[in-house]
Amino acid sequence: MMRRQASMALLLATRAIYSMQWYVLGPATEAMLSALRASGALSGLLPLSFIAGASATQLLAPPVASRAGARRTYAVGLLLLSVADLLIPFSGSLAEVVVLRSLAGLGAGLFFSPAAYMLLVIGEAGSATSLMSLYEVMFNVGGVLAIAWGLVDGLLGWRYGTALAGLAGLAAALLNMAVIDVESKPPPFTGSLRRGGLRLASVSLAGAGLFGASYLVGALAPYIAERLFGVSPYGAGALTLVYFVGNLVGAAAAYRAGAPSPRKVVLAFLAASASMTFVALPTYAAFLVGEFLNGLATAAAFTIYYSFAVEAFSREHSTSSLALVNFVNMVGSLAIYPVGGYLAYAASRYALAAALAAYSAAFTAALAAARPQTPT
Repeated sequence: MMRRQASMALLLATRAIYSMQWYVLGPATEAMLSALRASGALSGLLPLSFIAGASATQLLAPPVASRAGARRTYAVGLLLLSVADLLIPFSGSLAEVVVLRSLAGLGAGLFFSPAAYMLLVIGEAGSATSLMSLYEVMFNVGGVLAIAWGLVDGLLGWRYGTALAGLAGLAAALLNMAVIDVESKPPPFTGSLRRGGLRLASVSLAGAGLFGASYLVGALAPYIAERLFGVSPYGAGALTLVYFVGNLVGAAAAYRAGAPSPRKVVLAFLAASASMTFVALPTYAAFLVGEFLNGLATAAAFTIYYSFAVEAFSREHSTSSLALVNFVNMVGSLAIYPVGGYLAYAASRYALAAALAAYSAAFTAALAAARPQTPT
């Protein structure tokens, strides 16, 4: 029992370190672009390249895990993600950073669904909703660590700070292989699951817009705050912790939402889409309050969403269902990154708020009109 609890704690901590790699360049964006003599208008290429890489391996992860085992698959994914981020400080151009972030994304795609499956295996006594809530909470803990990492960047410089984050990921991957002695191979993507997967894919479209808007806000939050309010990138990194604190509260609150359903998914995503307008608020104090509420609504929506995906096909097939959801989200989100990055650079707060809210709501509204049914 104690061994299982220790394995579960390590896996959840690893989820946070994995998440930190998603956002670790956020506080360093302005300093990195300046050092590489790149225009801020290209800042959207950083989240774009990462998500493009992650989408490429989302659907590869389930068959790899069914052959090699879920633990080995997510550990290898974290190794690739961490090595790529460890090499970024040695980059001499933005193009090199973009290539490395694409490789980091490939590793991230191998981590997400196999690690979630292992959490469901290890925490077999817990409900899918409670375990996915924990999984989402730890993702947001990692977001807090990444934004707070701006203080490390401020002390050591962005190159050393990014390298240390990569080393933390390497250590976590190796520790998981050494300590967690449970290995499980999820079942393959069967014909019946493929048929149900088409229905789940339609529900997955609800989150594509919000996925892109929320990752853009999380990844570039310090840069956006600097462009809109003139706050120092490292100071903004500390202050925008409120976004991820909101995420933590929202993920925990979603546990009380009851059994997930398409209707709850749609309502949660519409609420989170509306909260994206906080970017247009005129003062930094109001911006921070809005950022907290947006973080809360976004995390609650995604917790309900991922719980629905797990319940739709049972825990046994959670690797495939979660991979499908994330793949649809990532592919659908790609267009917002270059647009949002440019609008942040141009300090067009109203245009940025409109773009984020409209992009988020468009996918969800289309799904609501289709009146989806729960996959069985």
